[in-house]
Amino acid sequence: GHAEHDNQSYVPVEIIDEWRGRDPIERYEQTLIENKIATAEDFEEMQKRVRAEVDEATDEAERSPMPRGEEAARGLFAGDGYWDA
Repeated sequence: GHAEHDNQSYVPVEIIDEWRGRDPIERYEQTLIENKIATAEDFEEMQKRVRAEVDEATDEAERSPMPRGEEAARGLFAGDGYWDA
């Protein structure tokens, strides 16, 4: 789907299955494993580290107070961090 709420119910199952086998990340991982550049365990460990980092960042964000409206966009854009419309 194109968004979290998109369950892809409008796409035929055959097409989803066909494209699932073309996942570029999975194909690249498989190439690295086949060429003995990495192992499946390397990728599992990487996934664990990434999940832990995302969980930690999510927890920190949820613990943090909401920003004031005039500061909400600070740090989102290049330059001084403010968006001048």
